[in-house]
Amino acid sequence: MIGVAFLYAFIQCNYTGPDLDSLDSTNLLPNVISNQKLIDYSLKYLASDGEDAYHLLIKPELLFFARVLLVDSIDHLTSLKVNLIILYYICYLQYYLISPLFSFFGTMDSNVF
Repeated sequence: MIGVAFLYAFIQCNYTGPDLDSLDSTNLLPNVISNQKLIDYSLKYLASDGEDAYHLLIKPELLFFARVLLVDSIDHLTSLKVNLIILYYICYLQYYLISPLFSFFGTMDSNVF
């Protein structure tokens, strides 16, 4: 459920509004990382197949957390409802990349359908 909350917060910040100005993602992590380092790492992590994530995203670290919790830990998540949420995440990630990536279609085929 936490991964879904991160995904919905990201969608709210970047698409539906209003912006979550009071949300500071660095409060979720130890004080060893600055906000800008977290954003930079998130953008690098969200890049796929040599395609960079859109650099003007608002709070890309929320999408990073959602990906780690929903996609990268897919072996631990097996219900149909979770698989549909992963599909939803992949569709939004495709939207925010500069051009669509075909590697995500393999992820959808092997894990969702």
